[in-house]
Amino acid sequence: MGLSESPIRIKSFEFACDIVKYCDELKSQKDFELASQLLRS
Repeated sequence: MGLSESPIRIKSFEFACDIVKYCDELKSQKDFELASQLLRS
């Protein structure tokens, strides 16, 4: 199993993608401040 197939790496990437989608949803609801803070963290 290579490093790119690591379960932690895969789950971390999926979590990051979910956060970006959630931030897009927050922005569509006009909650720009929370979305930008979450993305930065």
